[in-house]
Amino acid sequence: MLFFRLRRKQYTLYETNNQNSQKMIMNSVHQIEIRSEEAIIDCQKYFPNVTELSILFDTPGQNKHHRLIHLGNIIPLNQITKFILCSYQNDFCKIIDLFQCMPNIHTFKIENLLLQDSDLVSIQQSNTFRLVSQTNKIQNMIIQYQSELKEMKFLFNLCPRLQQLTISKSGKMLESFFQNLLSNVNEKLNHLFLLCITSINRKETQILETLIRSERLLSQYSLQIKYESFDHNTYLWW
Repeated sequence: MLFFRLRRKQYTLYETNNQNSQKMIMNSVHQIEIRSEEAIIDCQKYFPNVTELSILFDTPGQNKHHRLIHLGNIIPLNQITKFILCSYQNDFCKIIDLFQCMPNIHTFKIENLLLQDSDLVSIQQSNTFRLVSQTNKIQNMIIQYQSELKEMKFLFNLCPRLQQLTISKSGKMLESFFQNLLSNVNEKLNHLFLLCITSINRKETQILETLIRSERLLSQYSLQIKYESFDHNTYLWW
């Protein structure tokens, strides 16, 4: 039996125990969340109007086989405009391969991601990574977990045409982190004009503004920095 949850225009696909589900065309679904690679193979449903894809794999190394490439059997991958990694601890090369089949993504959201240091180097040396980096249309990236600078550099190299970036950062060494981050922004992200920082307070925002203006880390002519108390976010645009 194939387990799923249907909520209006959303559909969540779970692991399946057999392949006896009835074939169906799910025209009403626009957002789909995949919770198992095995479920992709066994799913007998097709979702022709899906534009948002989410992946949530809590268990590392769910499957040695590359099942994500079969997503095209259940959704039109070239139609996906928003891609969300809710939780992913498997081989990130699979995600890079998947990007090749989703050329029209404009928003990439990452809620939880585990990347090994060795992966950060080896993946970037692959022809597939270089091709995806040169051709993807991702303009908006949202990083919700507390990522390290080296992971952000990796993601910047993957998506060099970003225009809007949201990151979450709190804790110690904020000044050092943002100094390095904004240096990389200037070097790698020529199209970026909006940076949203979550998880920092008003005092930290003031420290950040002083750092940026004193070190001239961003264009001073049009730079604006604003802390919004209602959502505890800091916005920088230039």
